[in-house]
Amino acid sequence: MINLLCEIGCEDLPAHEVNLALSYMNMKIPMLLYNNKINYQSIILEGTHRRLLLYVKKLSYSGLYYKTCMLDDMNKNNSHRIYNYKFNNNLGDDIKLCNKTKYNVKIEDILSNILCCMLKEIPFVKKMKWQSNNIFFSRPIRWILCCLGERILNIPYAGIISNSYTCVHRMLGNKRMKIASISNYFNILRNNYVILSAMERKNIILHYMKKESKLVSGVVKLKLSLLNNIINMVEYPWILLCSFKKEYLQIPKKILCAIIEENQKCFVLLDSNDILLNYFIVILDIKPKLKNNIMYGYSNALQSKLVDFCFYYKRDLKIGLYSFLSKLKNIIFMNRLGSMHDKVLRMQRIAYYICSNIYYLSFLNNIIKYIIQLCKFDLASNVVMQFPYLKGMVGKIYVIKYNKDIKFANIIEEHYFPRFSNDQVSKLQEANLISFIDKLDSLIAILSVGKNVTSDSDPFYLRRLAIAINKTLIHSGIIMPIKKILVKHINLYDDVLIDINKNVLLLNVYNLIIGKFKYIIYKYITKYNTRNISIIFNNDFMLDSSNLVDIWVRLEVLLIIIEKKYNLFVDLKIIFKRLNNLLSLLSSKYDIRFNKFFLVANEEIELYQKIEYIEKLFKMKYSISKSELLKQYYMIVMEIIYLKPYINVFFKNIMVLSQNDNKRNNRIFLILKIKKFIMFFKSFLMLSVKS
Repeated sequence: MINLLCEIGCEDLPAHEVNLALSYMNMKIPMLLYNNKINYQSIILEGTHRRLLLYVKKLSYSGLYYKTCMLDDMNKNNSHRIYNYKFNNNLGDDIKLCNKTKYNVKIEDILSNILCCMLKEIPFVKKMKWQSNNIFFSRPIRWILCCLGERILNIPYAGIISNSYTCVHRMLGNKRMKIASISNYFNILRNNYVILSAMERKNIILHYMKKESKLVSGVVKLKLSLLNNIINMVEYPWILLCSFKKEYLQIPKKILCAIIEENQKCFVLLDSNDILLNYFIVILDIKPKLKNNIMYGYSNALQSKLVDFCFYYKRDLKIGLYSFLSKLKNIIFMNRLGSMHDKVLRMQRIAYYICSNIYYLSFLNNIIKYIIQLCKFDLASNVVMQFPYLKGMVGKIYVIKYNKDIKFANIIEEHYFPRFSNDQVSKLQEANLISFIDKLDSLIAILSVGKNVTSDSDPFYLRRLAIAINKTLIHSGIIMPIKKILVKHINLYDDVLIDINKNVLLLNVYNLIIGKFKYIIYKYITKYNTRNISIIFNNDFMLDSSNLVDIWVRLEVLLIIIEKKYNLFVDLKIIFKRLNNLLSLLSSKYDIRFNKFFLVANEEIELYQKIEYIEKLFKMKYSISKSELLKQYYMIVMEIIYLKPYINVFFKNIMVLSQNDNKRNNRIFLILKIKKFIMFFKSFLMLSVKS
């Protein structure tokens, strides 16, 4: 048994790319080792903005045979041949080929090939090319340290030959140090101000932030997304407490926090009453020699931003609210798709169509056009042009300043929700409707000019838009025929869609939304981990469906029953299986016509009465809301399950295949009805549960 250590040294990796690379390696490396019959005790993956580390403990061979060749040169030259490799258990011995061939493959070659393949396939959001090679990576690779036990493992990648040298902390002048053995690697880096463990860096940051905040009787306003990014931006964290002038505390709290967190990448301090203090915390990459100078520099940098904000803020307040609207005509939405003013007009037209055709949204018809007219006005403000991440927040403040309604101001801000993957959805129905229309318009517009998603590229974040559209519909409970809305929305682009087939565009948009809807369902089902739940989608049904919220509520009902009343779910499966087995033999042989006057036996009359009651539940009309729909569907499923004793008595005492055609048709009809009820909940997916 032997250890493998591989360190990829880069120029500054973006913080989010570090997490992406580590997640991919965590998924890929165990699979590659398993496929190559290489056993191991554990895998350690760590990363900073300068290095990605893979440490595999106690590699060993299983002694099994290989069926295919893993080496590139063998695959190219002998792709038509099948190889059987037999590994010896002693590390470093040649692989003996069972067939007649001259190749002798070593474990070093296999590991080298695995690592090279892994580096090529890391799905960075943005890749770059440097020098004359054709290698793409997030940032240029500057060194590769790779050791297998006491030996150097050769990885020829990106024009760099792996060796036993690593670079220590940047502030030490990129000093190169030789790693004599793997056991010394971690100590050498720590002694040279590199802490590899992300969890350890996080604990250090949290500990010293708490310590520094107590000096001014404050509490850190912890933003987890910012913290996770900073953890990857430092190798030896050091905390500084800085301040700014108290006069800037007059800036609205939300705006001030956003500037400090988004622009300066620092943490805000609050007092015990949740009031902002004129202090903030900076995370440095190493202990500074000139502490006071650095604190002064950070304070000046923040104050310059706050001065800019105050200047543009006062300038905006001198302009009337409606004066911003005319400026939207000068803001380009996208090439060939007009300005933001044109986008607002499209949003108004589709909103009117939705509110006119969906009766429970008809109350919005009179006000939605006015709200949409103003929802994008802040994009023309001086503040948002200088601080784009303040859109929505600035709009809310300006609306309140111009003496508009608080609810109206909240709609202006929250129609941008959700802004990122884990962001909240607005609680206001108007904001959710505008958010849905806004994101749907952006998705259709971008796809209409040929900017489609590929397997490894999504420069316009269309997947994120599709996820946001689904989340807005699901969590807000807006029930609408999405396919009809897509057709109507696409028809608004008559003047710009010249060479694009509308049917192709409709299919592209719908497939993207449905694909992300399935993704959200998979993530939702993982919460139900008390049982082994697998799911298979009926793609034909999903493509024909027009109401995603309705599908989601049906899924929620089934999962609630699985989680809380599993025995009842088993009963539902038994009913379905029993009916389906019988119908598979009967449905194609008989012309089914129902006449209730031929219901004679008490068993079939009672079953028919229960079926009639369930049909009435299906036809009940609520003032539509997601919660009421959930109650309705839960009640229906429970009534279907409670049919079990009636069905048992029916099959026990009633001859389904009666010689009388009318009686036989009635009884088959009852069975078909029950199956139809169950298929309403199971037709779009098949849930398989193992107890």
